[in-house]
Amino acid sequence: DAIEPNGELAEDASPELARRGDTHLADGRIIEWHYYPLVRDGGVGGRIWQIRDVTEQRRLAAEIVERQKLESVGMVASGVAHDFNNLLAVIQGNATLARRATSSEDGAGRFLGDIERATERASELTEKLLAYAGKSPTVLEEQNLSAVVGEIQHLLEVSISKRASLACNLVDELPSIYGDVSQLRQMVMSLVLNAAEALSDETGNVWVRTGSVYLVGDEIDGQIFGNTPRGRYVYLEVEDTGCGMSPEMVSQIFEPFYSTKFTGRGLGLAATMGVVRTHRGAVRVRSEPDGGSTFTVYIPVGEEKPAAAWVN
Repeated sequence: DAIEPNGELAEDASPELARRGDTHLADGRIIEWHYYPLVRDGGVGGRIWQIRDVTEQRRLAAEIVERQKLESVGMVASGVAHDFNNLLAVIQGNATLARRATSSEDGAGRFLGDIERATERASELTEKLLAYAGKSPTVLEEQNLSAVVGEIQHLLEVSISKRASLACNLVDELPSIYGDVSQLRQMVMSLVLNAAEALSDETGNVWVRTGSVYLVGDEIDGQIFGNTPRGRYVYLEVEDTGCGMSPEMVSQIFEPFYSTKFTGRGLGLAATMGVVRTHRGAVRVRSEPDGGSTFTVYIPVGEEKPAAAWVN
C-alpha cells in the first residue's frame, strides 16, 4: 500500500470494490495501479495489486496526439497560405501596374502605394504560416549560429522598444549546424521580439546567448517541445525579465493564432516552432508569472549534410 495516493479513495469507500488510478511520483514517473478484493471465507481478506510504470507509454501517446494535431493544423495552414498568396500576387501586381500608370503620387497613386505595402505585410504573414507548416522553401547549408545572430544584432537592437535593454553573449567557436539562414534569422527575430513585448510598459532586460551542450535527455527542466535524442546540440537562449507565463499558457504558446497580447496575431512563435521542426530541433520553455521567461532552442550538430528527406 506504500504507493497508494492520498485522497484517491473516499473514507467510506467499500473495500469490496476494485479500484484503479495513477500516482505521479516526484521524479516524474507515472505509476498505474489496480487492486482487486481478495475474498476469503465470504469476506475480504486482502487486496491483489497490479502496478506498472506507464511513463513512457503515456509520453508516446501524448506525443502522437500532439504530432497528429500539428500535422492537421499544418495542412490547413499550408493550404490557406498558398491560396492567399496567389490572391495577394494578383492584388499586388494590379496595384503596381495601376500605380505606374498614374502620373501623380497624390490621390489615387498614394492609395495604390498603400495597397502595395499592405499586400507585402500580408505576404509576410503567409510566409509565417508556411514556416509553421514546414512548407516554406528550405535550403540547408552549413551555419554558425553565433554568426547568424551577430549579422542581425543591430537590426534586433533597432527593432525592439527602447524600454528593452538587449545584451548578446555569443560563443564564437560553435560546432556547425545545417540550417536555412533566412529561417534561422526569422526564428531569432521572433524570439527576441516576443521577449521584448513581454516587458509590457516597464523597462527590462533581454539576453541572447548561444553555446553548445551534450544532452543525454534527463537534465532538461521546464516544458520541452520536440525531441532531444542523446547527442551534441547548439543552442540559442533568449531570456527576458517580463511578465512571465503560467504552465497552462506555456502549453499553448506555439499554437497558431494563440496570443497573450491584445494586438498579437499569434503567428510569430508558431512560425518559430515550424522552423525548429524543420531543423529537427526542440524548444525548452521556462517561465512563471511575474518571473520572466527563457526560451532555449536546441539544434542538433550536423557532421554531414542531412538527407533531402529532412527538408519539408
